[in-house]
Amino acid sequence: MSARVTFKCSTCEKIHQGLPAIAFDAPWPYYTLSPEERAKRSVLTSDTCVIDEKEYFVRAVLEMPIVGQAETLEWGVWGSLSERNFARYNTTFYDLDQSKLGPLFSWFASRLPGYSFAESLRCNLMPRDDRQRPFVEFHPDDTQPLVLDKKQGISLERAIEFVMPVLHKH
Repeated sequence: MSARVTFKCSTCEKIHQGLPAIAFDAPWPYYTLSPEERAKRSVLTSDTCVIDEKEYFVRAVLEMPIVGQAETLEWGVWGSLSERNFARYNTTFYDLDQSKLGPLFSWFASRLPGYSFAESLRCNLMPRDDRQRPFVEFHPDDTQPLVLDKKQGISLERAIEFVMPVLHKH
């Protein structure tokens, strides 16, 4: 297994070292609101989002294994939390030992390109220490393609396809 992915870009012909993270600035429900509704009904920060003072979201990290590689593809995604767990998460936000919260039940709240979502995906947000965003862990009995890819890994070619729009965003 190699430590860092190296590949020649088919768009710019340059050699790239490593894979950039693919991040979403807000949870999916936020994107479904018009700009006017967003301004009235939501509060969005770089780490949390609240809609209508009743839907609570936290930014998290989904690590996707790449078959034959030590490096993973990282997605900056969102998960929902209950009001109680959101309050617990916020209360300990600046703690260096936030993993003490243990798994927090969540519904996956991002829509990733290349995956369809016929239903909501159950997951746990796994708080981490040292002010790192929590990891997403899916429930093992779910059989959605995203969950299966998280379990089994994706090909390096597929990982590169996912990051191409991020590499050439500007």
